Amino acid sequence: DDRINCLPDVLLRNIISRLPTKDAARTTILSSRWRSLWASTPLRLDDAGIVPTAVTAALNSHPGPVTSARLSSEHLAYQEPDVLDSWFASLAAKNVEELSVVNGSWPAECEWRPPPGLLGCASLRRLWLGLCQFPDISGLASAFPSLQELGIVHCSMQDRELHAVLPRCPELERLAFVLTQDYPRYIHIWSGSLQSLVVWRSMVREVHLDDAPNLERLLLEPIGGASTHVKIINAPRLKIFGYFDVGLHQLKIGPTVIKVA
Repeated sequence: DDRINCLPDVLLRNIISRLPTKDAARTTILSSRWRSLWASTPLRLDDAGIVPTAVTAALNSHPGPVTSARLSSEHLAYQEPDVLDSWFASLAAKNVEELSVVNGSWPAECEWRPPPGLLGCASLRRLWLGLCQFPDISGLASAFPSLQELGIVHCSMQDRELHAVLPRCPELERLAFVLTQDYPRYIHIWSGSLQSLVVWRSMVREVHLDDAPNLERLLLEPIGGASTHVKIINAPRLKIFGYFDVGLHQLKIGPTVIKVA
């Protein structure tokens, strides 16, 4: 007696959604019913443990939507550009909501830059990039209407790239820079939606809250010995401001410069 096949479709989809990508895709060989279940379960793509051709096959065979995608394989930086372009075009077409791209071959390929098509995924709610250069903004979507969280980890993101992306994110609530070494150097915030800004162990020269009416948390821990200038112009809801050495850094609130007595 096949008790698994007696389960309702909604429960089987829940099971499939919890499987690793390679195992979820393998269920399609069981029967036509399972092929239908795979296709009707929102895809959670993770390239861990699968070859690039399997990533291509999964994206080509699944109609979407894509709930999340995590690309962190050591093969990522060595893929042909047209292969990566096809992946991000497929993710964009299938309304990917959460995307994490990490250069798994770092530090051997520390200068790797994801293709511009990554920035064409306008449906994103969460985007994290790690151990790479920020994509060329020539592929930047006209808007990210749903993006709520952006994380930059050990990446180089030019100031002009940062200030091109932020105005396109009307719903952005959380922004984090972690272990950035060279860029961005100047973080200027004009955002009516941002609630949390984290700058941790990053070589940032300036953080200016020019217009951040809903910002509640500014967590700042620069690299030891590096001076950061923080200027708060408009952040009336700021409640938490942490890890700031007024003996090393400069703080200005409105026209007032805060100094050690």
